[in-house]
Amino acid sequence: MLKNQYRQLNFMALNNYQVFDIWTDKTGLGEAIPEDFIGTMQAIYRKHGWSDISRYQKEECLAEVKRVLDERYPGHHNYYFR
Repeated sequence: MLKNQYRQLNFMALNNYQVFDIWTDKTGLGEAIPEDFIGTMQAIYRKHGWSDISRYQKEECLAEVKRVLDERYPGHHNYYFR
């Protein structure tokens, strides 16, 4: 069941240690998660080949996640990459 949730991008990694889910609407610090955040992260994963593990480019994907968090969601970048 969990593998299926990851394949559907209901759970996504933000880095090598942290995962978030699509149902959470606040960060662990109580801040609201931006409305377009989930769709943006899902699009990045799909762009890098998710969920076909033979095509998935993990390092490039996580680098883009980090870059987009820094550029578009700077407050969340600090939360996720402390």
